[in-house]
Amino acid sequence: MADVATWLVALNQDAFAWLLDADPLTLVRNRITQDDTTIARGLVARLTERADDFDRDISWRDDLSGLEYDEMESDFSRFLTQDESTQRVALRILRDSYRGGLEADLQRTLEDRNLSVNTRVLAADVVSTHNIEGVLRSLRWGADEFFEGDSNSELRGKVLDALWPRYITAEELTEGLVRAPESFFGSYFVFLSTLANEMTEDLALAVIRRASPVVDASVADDGGLSETNEWEHDEFDPDDLQRLVDSAIRVLATLPELEDDVRTLLARAVARRLSGDRSKLPFARASIQPREFRALIERLVTVYDGDLPAWYGLLTARDADGEPLITRSDLDWLAESAERGSEDELRVWTALIDQLLDATSDADMAWAWHHNHGRLWAGLRHRFDPVDLDSDIARTQREHWEFGQRFNDRPPDRSLSVSEYLAAFRNAATRVRTAPLGFWHLVRLLGLDLATRRYQFSFEADLLDLENVDLLDDSDRTCILDLAHAYLVAITSPDRPFPKQFKKDRFHLGIQACYQALYTLLKHEPHRLDDLEDAVWAIANIAILEAQTTSRDSATTDFRRALLEMSAAKNRPNLRRSIRAFFGRVGRGTSSAAALPALTTLIDSDLLSALRPAVLASERHRDSLADLLLQVDPIDGREWMRRRIGKSINEHELATLIGSLLTSNPSFGYEVLLEFCDRAPTLVRSVLLLVGSHERYGGDRIREVSPEDRVAFYVRLAALFPASEDDIPTGVHSVTPREDVAYWRAALLDSVASSGSKAGLAALLQAAREHPELDLAYAVATARESYRVNGWMPLSIGEFTTILAVSNSVLARSANDVLAATVDALGTIQHWLTDETPQSFALWNIAPNYKSPKDENRLSDWYTHALRVILDRGGFIVNREVEVRRVSDHGVGHRQDIRVEVRDPHSGDVFVVVIEVKGIWNSAVRTSLLDQLAADYLVRGGLTHGIYLVVDFDPSQMTRQSNARRSMRNRHGLNELLHQQAQSLEPALRITPVVHDASLPT
Repeated sequence: MADVATWLVALNQDAFAWLLDADPLTLVRNRITQDDTTIARGLVARLTERADDFDRDISWRDDLSGLEYDEMESDFSRFLTQDESTQRVALRILRDSYRGGLEADLQRTLEDRNLSVNTRVLAADVVSTHNIEGVLRSLRWGADEFFEGDSNSELRGKVLDALWPRYITAEELTEGLVRAPESFFGSYFVFLSTLANEMTEDLALAVIRRASPVVDASVADDGGLSETNEWEHDEFDPDDLQRLVDSAIRVLATLPELEDDVRTLLARAVARRLSGDRSKLPFARASIQPREFRALIERLVTVYDGDLPAWYGLLTARDADGEPLITRSDLDWLAESAERGSEDELRVWTALIDQLLDATSDADMAWAWHHNHGRLWAGLRHRFDPVDLDSDIARTQREHWEFGQRFNDRPPDRSLSVSEYLAAFRNAATRVRTAPLGFWHLVRLLGLDLATRRYQFSFEADLLDLENVDLLDDSDRTCILDLAHAYLVAITSPDRPFPKQFKKDRFHLGIQACYQALYTLLKHEPHRLDDLEDAVWAIANIAILEAQTTSRDSATTDFRRALLEMSAAKNRPNLRRSIRAFFGRVGRGTSSAAALPALTTLIDSDLLSALRPAVLASERHRDSLADLLLQVDPIDGREWMRRRIGKSINEHELATLIGSLLTSNPSFGYEVLLEFCDRAPTLVRSVLLLVGSHERYGGDRIREVSPEDRVAFYVRLAALFPASEDDIPTGVHSVTPREDVAYWRAALLDSVASSGSKAGLAALLQAAREHPELDLAYAVATARESYRVNGWMPLSIGEFTTILAVSNSVLARSANDVLAATVDALGTIQHWLTDETPQSFALWNIAPNYKSPKDENRLSDWYTHALRVILDRGGFIVNREVEVRRVSDHGVGHRQDIRVEVRDPHSGDVFVVVIEVKGIWNSAVRTSLLDQLAADYLVRGGLTHGIYLVVDFDPSQMTRQSNARRSMRNRHGLNELLHQQAQSLEPALRITPVVHDASLPT
């Protein structure tokens, strides 16, 4: 429609009038004013006249630039006083097409509380976009009623974003901050995120002043303090603005020196965070000067207030790296602080030190004894008091020990003989025949340990594989199968031994026996499952999904899947309900989630709606759920995770989702990981520490990621976790998250340096230039040597003799080589078209009084033949009509015009260049490089190199005027446009535009 409209207006200016009535938005979206600026006023007039029609049709993505004209001030002054639909359309135009002189009108609109918030937001957007200083300096935004009705803070976000930091101070800004709206992602949320990411020292101080409560400086008896008053500002809640407050805490805490009053404010903010059950602090201890850290902790003891004692808050606190805030290495200065503190503070220090001491460590006890004459001794002496053997504590401990010892006494004759066992088994089988629901008792007997007479929790799925079955005869084995079937028939009874409600880490014997019965019958007598009713399967689904198994190999998963598919064949809605309930239990953590791998073939679009919330809700099994989602819905699932990672602030959720993406699709995973690092710098360290334990073992997957992304992420890791701060002990030790990250960082660098690829060497060289502090000299030297070894391949005797024998032969070792050789061949073909004996006649249909270029299929045929003549001798293969993608069940689908292939005789790799041929008259000639060649043929076909060949014919030589007009229009600036489009796709795709002149000689 847009192309037709533009064509009509270009040919006939009279068509503009009725197109305005038909659909002026089409003309705007096609940017027709770029060719004829005189029609801008008419377009604007029609858009505002029909504002009621277009108010909702104009999207935020619509570009309304190019609509400026001389009379804008008078026209828009009038528009901004009319109904709100007209005002909104006018404001959308002004956002992209603004001229001065409307400052007073915009300010009036922005401050008019009788207008809707949406209209005022549009006015604020215009003022912000064009930084209209006169309005921003005089705007009366601080009045209490200015933001009335702004329930989602959209207006507040736009206004504050426009004012900060040029027109208001940090203190004024924080006075304007309010609670973030719940579950609404808008301009205010974005503004707060930007503030947190770009926190300055002045802003951090202002935020902390607002976020710090006024507290009494005396320590209570329990080691805490009492707050004297609540928040003075109802609209500013540090819990709702926690990310902003955390960023402020981090900035101030890492300053080299703090003023005393600032340190107090910071301590209050940290104390409130610890008392609010958020023991992980936003700063890393390693980033704080030791003297300042000690001063901060001392002040924190003074101002701490919380439901739990101050010593407990400090003891359980973790820094941004996940490391304890206070450790045993701090004992000496903690003791010094205790010695000079007040009596109330002494209780905090003493309790903290006492908890840090290890009673089994001789060094710790010697340290404590050393303070037997100081103020600490009152809180430490209990560790050295003699035990009174007649005390209540000692007597209770002896009773507990004696009670336990009685149960450790095992008589030597408790073992069960084979005959005793067989008798017990057959007696139990007789009882189960009359009461089938007791089958699970028989299952337990099959797993009995005869030596100790103890029942075992057996997870073996096949009952006939249990150890005691070897003691039974054939009739006993048949009995087991009969009773298993009877049990399945009976489970629909209200007395079935299934739980009414699942609980975490609870093993249900009835469920396990039901699954074992199903599994055993499927393996040995599957026909007996055919007669089970739908109601039985509805209950059996629970067992299939919830049972635990000893093995989780593919065979076990296949059997479980077979049972589920059998249930689906009986009653799919029943199974769908069971799976939805199962996802809910997995999300709550009350399921073992062992059945997740068996669901890959059973998840449909309806169940995806239950799977995604389970991924978000689950803490225990989020990784398994995420992996399942990526298996059953790889494309949409990846994008859904990408969006979730883009807005989540849950560190464990982020780490799990990123880890799943890195496993399923490493290239995409690292792309998302780099995006996350840019979006959430405050979360990056903590999340990467969690991801590191997963990725340190991902060496094979890492090599699937482009060298550029690997080097880019190595640079980030090296900045966040410098090698100079690595502290990896030798010998046997527990691996820390920080150590995992160090191995991950090293694996990234080693994988690039040892690959021997040209791209890897280039990426390392660029990183070495841009980040000299990383000292990449060794990695670059290794990469150069690897490239020399791996990047050169000597010619074979056959290749060498071919090159000597054929003067125009081409040796191609990469897709770049094929592309360059093909472009050279096209250069030769252009010479053929226009030299002394021009071949351009071959591309025209010529008859008396008729001249027209041949259609694109004939053009492609001719170019294919010409390329074969030039390239065949060099080992190139030129194919025609290679299928890429079918768009329906019939027809030829989308086909590449020409495909040039070269096979490397050593590696077997095939290097491909796709050539798309377009005639100059084609209406899509200006867009098909992106839409067809890049998106359709290369990306969808998994290829990277192409040539966009446009065959140009002189329009004046064409008989058909429609082709001539389209050709004339398409020629304007075509070469520059195509090269810009090709450059925008680099480095992911390499496309070379080529325009050939095939005009007839004159």
